Parts: sequence; structure tokens; C-alpha cells
Amino acid sequence: MPLLSRLSLRVFLLVAALVTTCGALVHLPGLVAFRTEYLEHRLIDAYMATLALRAGGTLTAAQTVTLLERAHLVGIEVRSDDAELRLGTLAPVERDIRLDREPLGQRLLRTLQALFDGGQGLLRVSGAPPGEGVQGLWIAVTLDAAALRRAVRHHASEALWLSLAISLFTAGLVQLGLIRLLLRPVGRLTAQLAAFQTDPYHTPPPRPPFRADEIGALQRSLATMEVEVQTALKREARLAAIGGAVARIHHDLKSILAT
Repeated sequence: MPLLSRLSLRVFLLVAALVTTCGALVHLPGLVAFRTEYLEHRLIDAYMATLALRAGGTLTAAQTVTLLERAHLVGIEVRSDDAELRLGTLAPVERDIRLDREPLGQRLLRTLQALFDGGQGLLRVSGAPPGEGVQGLWIAVTLDAAALRRAVRHHASEALWLSLAISLFTAGLVQLGLIRLLLRPVGRLTAQLAAFQTDPYHTPPPRPPFRADEIGALQRSLATMEVEVQTALKREARLAAIGGAVARIHHDLKSILAT
């Protein structure tokens, strides 16, 4: 029998595909949370990078470039009640994201866009630095959309491989249970029917099963059917033998009477 036509392999592949799909759906909220945390960390990085500047320090052009590169940012804007600070160059952005006002549905949609969209451009993310407790502080950062896409895809690939490993392990366990409970009894029933079809006169009926489920009922019905069919075939064979004997006797008597 070809490998792909075996029921056990089909069940294994089906279970693996279903568990992998469910695992991907389960990891989707975590992927949305990862994107949000990634953007929040960029705001925190910008806040920490400008602490010294807001205290009165200065940076050279080379130091500014180094600071932005280490923070994985293109530009930083910081506004407070009494000051405003800007690092980097202003550039047109593809999307402006207000992180503290982004609804859940929009987060999900933009996470999927970051995962599957291959477009190039800049993103502007703004909001208050999370967890800092600074009142009246507003930060906006400009970052490369490709960096966000790489981070989201890397996290998604790790989750996918984990989900795939779990799905294969789960499919293997389900496969073992199905082999014991369903596939092996069905295989025995198939072999029994094939043997009975080949030689219905001499194939012994299957032993009565001890199972009380549908498979056990099917095995008992098959055993009863084979016994009844064999009984009918044997009765037919005896009747045919008797008919042959009567025909021979009739032929002999007819020959005797004719002489």
C-alpha cells in the first residue's frame, strides 16, 4: 500500500496541521504584545538617551549619530512642559502611530502588516514613556519599518518552530492512541474481510471481542455475518450434493427401466 494512502499517516498529518494552526492562533496575541513592547522599548530607549541632554548636556554630530544607532532609531523628539528636544533629521514617515491610543483591533492589523508587508519606509511612534512616571512628557521616535518587521518575523519564527514541535509531539501521542483504539482494530477487520472474500468456506470467524464500543459492535456483527454466510454456503453445498445424488439415481433408474 502506498505510504500516503495509509489511514494512520493521513490522521497524523491532519492532527499535526490542526495543532500547528491552533498553536499559531494561540501565539498571535503574544505576537501583538511583542510588537507593542518593541515599540514601547524604543520610547524608553529614547527617554534614557536624552536624559543627559535634558539636564543641560550637549552632543556632537558624531555622538548624536552613535546614540541613534545604539537606540535603533532615525530621530527622536522629546517635549515636556518647559522644554523641547530634537535629535536626528526630520523625514517623511509612512505611518504615524500613537501608541497609547492604539486600539486592540488596530494593533492586530498592524502586527499582521509588519509580519507580511514587505514595504520600506519610516514609522513615527509617539506616546509617554511607559513606566517612567514622568508627568507632561511626550516622546516621538522615528524608526525604520524594516527593523520592526525583522524583529516581528524573528519572534514569529521562534513561536512557529515551537508550535510545530508541540504539534508533532501531540500528533504522535494522538497517533499512538488512535492506532491502539481505532486503526489496529480496523486493520484486523479489513484483513478478516479480505480473507473471507478469498475463501469464505474455510476462513474461521473472528474471536468475539471484549469491547463495548462501536468497534466491538462492528466486530461482533462481522463475526455473526460470517457464521451465517458460512452456514448458508454449507447448506447450499449439501443441497447441491443431494440434488446431484438424486439426479444420478434418477439417471440409473431410468437406464435400468429402459433395459
